[in-house]
Amino acid sequence: MADAQDANAEHEPQPSSSTASIPGVVRAFLRGDLSRVDKRLPEWMEVLSGVGAGECWHKKSSFKAHLFEVYKLCKIWGQDDDVCKCALFHSAYSNSYVNLAIFQEGADRGRLKELLGPSAEELIHTFCVVPRHNLVYDDVLAAAPSASDMAAMVKHIKTGEPLLVPRKTIAQFLAMTIADFAEQLFSWQDAMFENEGDGRLLYAGGNARSLWPGPCKPGLWHSALSRMALMLRHGLTDGSGQPLVPLPPVFERCTQVLTEADQLAARDAYWRAVCDHTEPHQHDEAARLLRAAVDHNPHIAVQAPPASTLVPLVVLLHNAGRRTWPDRPFGMLNLGLVPDLDLTYHV
Repeated sequence: MADAQDANAEHEPQPSSSTASIPGVVRAFLRGDLSRVDKRLPEWMEVLSGVGAGECWHKKSSFKAHLFEVYKLCKIWGQDDDVCKCALFHSAYSNSYVNLAIFQEGADRGRLKELLGPSAEELIHTFCVVPRHNLVYDDVLAAAPSASDMAAMVKHIKTGEPLLVPRKTIAQFLAMTIADFAEQLFSWQDAMFENEGDGRLLYAGGNARSLWPGPCKPGLWHSALSRMALMLRHGLTDGSGQPLVPLPPVFERCTQVLTEADQLAARDAYWRAVCDHTEPHQHDEAARLLRAAVDHNPHIAVQAPPASTLVPLVVLLHNAGRRTWPDRPFGMLNLGLVPDLDLTYHV
């Protein structure tokens, strides 16, 4: 009897690495099962729709889509509830970068406190009134490592009054900024702010007439974000040296800094491969360029892909595990289905 059971077990379908290895929260996002992510999330999304967030433009999508993608990253990265809620409403009263006040600071704070909780609303409000660029670049990155030892005193962007930002809040905003920038930046911003020169992402240029969307190259933001991530690991820590927020799973758990030169060399090698070497007789050179891109920037896959981009990654993972790949056009068209879609998952 035991032998028969063992024999049957050998023939039972086993979870594939491509499906079983996907975290439950990611599968919930892929399926649009928002209530599994947070039972209140569908209501929050309805509120954003109701105030017109889906009708406002934001760089490469709608404002609502941007807010959701930043929330998604923070949730997958294991940030706490208040940070995730702040990510979903992070410019709700407008902020120092954009004027997208879908809620009025004077009239709607009570509504958001009731909807999200007082501590989350307070974090959102603080995010909207600090000079975030100065906080991140001047008070944290430029002053590192001494910036890690204290809170920051900044000026309220609307009233000019002094505002003390605690170190944990700085860490929370830095983690959100990594997600926020990664989701939205591409070569259009590089052209506008003349970031192609040094790649430091300082927002220092003045080319406001750069044609949108331009060639849509990947943005030159990896280097700056790797420095922000390093501050989360080694700067913004508690008395025992532990990070104040969960570390995003990027740049080798926030331990590696990418130089601006490697960032640019990797981007350019990748762009040459995918634009100029797409035909079969060019694939050897394309492979060489792609390897060069990875050599220069091992973190080149550190992006913020929407669900539509995550899906083909699952297909690639599945076929890589099987060591199979179509060699005919109709085989490529047939790609898509992955096994074990009926497996239960936990968030």
